[in-house]
Amino acid sequence: MGRPVGRNLEDEMMAKIKTLFDKILETVNKENPNYTFDFEQFVDCFDENDHFTKRVFEFLVKETAQRYRSRHPNAQHSAQPRPHTIHHFSGTESSAGGTIFRTTPCQP
Repeated sequence: MGRPVGRNLEDEMMAKIKTLFDKILETVNKENPNYTFDFEQFVDCFDENDHFTKRVFEFLVKETAQRYRSRHPNAQHSAQPRPHTIHHFSGTESSAGGTIFRTTPCQP
């Protein structure tokens, strides 16, 4: 058998977020069809330093962790180090795979 292939967690997470976003976007644009909103506008306007955004994300992470722990009560941390992924980088600029990611604040 060949070597195990590592998961691309960033792509997997983005696919899940995009699926959720697309489903919610249908409702958002139906509510205001004269001024549609899209994923690019969402990314441009998404502010990771916004208090409300932080609280919503904190809730999401804590709830997900709680659900995982309740479903996997005997799960132990792996002794194997995990490869670096985008979530290991902080600040407004980070790099992963040679690509620079910069956040752009939402313009009023």
